Amino acid sequence: MSTYQKSNLTLVASALSSTLTNKGFTGHEQLDGVELIHMGGRVYDAEIGRFLSADPFVQDITNLQGLNRYSYVENNPLSYTDPSGFFLKKLFNKVGDALGDALSSIGRAVKRRSSKCYAGT
Repeated sequence: MSTYQKSNLTLVASALSSTLTNKGFTGHEQLDGVELIHMGGRVYDAEIGRFLSADPFVQDITNLQGLNRYSYVENNPLSYTDPSGFFLKKLFNKVGDALGDALSSIGRAVKRRSSKCYAGT
């Protein structure tokens, strides 16, 4: 059974990826010379296996991995990716906009209805 050091594999992977493309496993930009991966919203250090900053958004309050602000796509990059780094922010913004539009429509309907009521009726 052969034993490999992580640093040797990292160097080989870096050499191969830099000759072919600067995009990594999930399609994010690998920053040459600093061994970091720019993932849109955050920077990932593959050497230590961690993001350098927490995700500014809680991804999913119903899933414990969604509360881990240092994880990426619920720690399942084989099934999910987040090319921009802000996928769920866009989704939440769209849901918020739709909810705001619905509440505005309800408010207008209530206002129209109440304007047709007369005192004493």
